[in-house]
Amino acid sequence: MSVVKIYPDGAVAEIIEPGQETKPKKLKLSLPENYQEGLDIIKVFATVNSTDFQLLELPALDQSRRGFGNQKPNNPLEQFLSAVSDEDVPTRNIRVSVDASEEWTTEKVEVFLKNS
Repeated sequence: MSVVKIYPDGAVAEIIEPGQETKPKKLKLSLPENYQEGLDIIKVFATVNSTDFQLLELPALDQSRRGFGNQKPNNPLEQFLSAVSDEDVPTRNIRVSVDASEEWTTEKVEVFLKNS
């Protein structure tokens, strides 16, 4: 189990101008070796400002987390992500107040895979 960014490859985000359409993306789904079934959850984020979501990435359960490192948040959403994911601040005392409906939105798709 892990959380990884699958798109865009090699970039923090894809900027889409108003009225611009993007080409549909194809996803190849498969199960890890020795798995008979599994659930993939695909979450899409849309933001007003370009936002780096690497803070949401989580390695497999038997690996250590990368953390925020020396990177500084560039907008309120990144400040929020930094506050809730910073493992060096055990109290997680969040100070940023952001109205999510004005800055970003998300959609989620769940795909259940089963070997036949």
